[in-house]
Amino acid sequence: MKLDSMIRTLDDGRERIQCVEVLGKENNNLLLISVYLPSTGSRDHYEEFIDTIDQLNEIVLKYQDTHYMIIGGDLNEDLGNSDRINKRKDYLEKFVKETGLKYDNEGKKFVKVNGEECSELDYFLHKLGKIKPTHKQVMNSTINNTSDHHPIKMKILYGISNDTDCKNLTKDCKNRAVK
Repeated sequence: MKLDSMIRTLDDGRERIQCVEVLGKENNNLLLISVYLPSTGSRDHYEEFIDTIDQLNEIVLKYQDTHYMIIGGDLNEDLGNSDRINKRKDYLEKFVKETGLKYDNEGKKFVKVNGEECSELDYFLHKLGKIKPTHKQVMNSTINNTSDHHPIKMKILYGISNDTDCKNLTKDCKNRAVK
């Protein structure tokens, strides 16, 4: 089965957000969103952080009635650390709560230069309805990982459209896609 006819990139978001739509069975489309929120060390980090969250909010509002959603990426805030309180984290938590997104805390994924695991910054935020995701897995034994983050993964059981239904985004699939 060729997936090319069932997957398309969307123009939503700017340079910190990338969106991909997967056409699902029975109009159950899936929106995959990759995000990289600015770190606290960057110039104008607060304004850029807020702007990126606002873009995510617009995307969630646009697609929430027509798509399942998974937002994955480096949020550069530790949602599991109740001792760390700041305006950025408060804004992110408010966004998660208001949009009804869910996530799992699985432990520390960011590694300091000295090898110490110190915080959890990488998440999958999701709105999947009846689809039950597996818990987020940390792939901390990846041999060739040169990043200061451990890779993470999550699995879902999801039915994609039949390739013959979506050959070159036929009329049937175009009708199901959000414009």
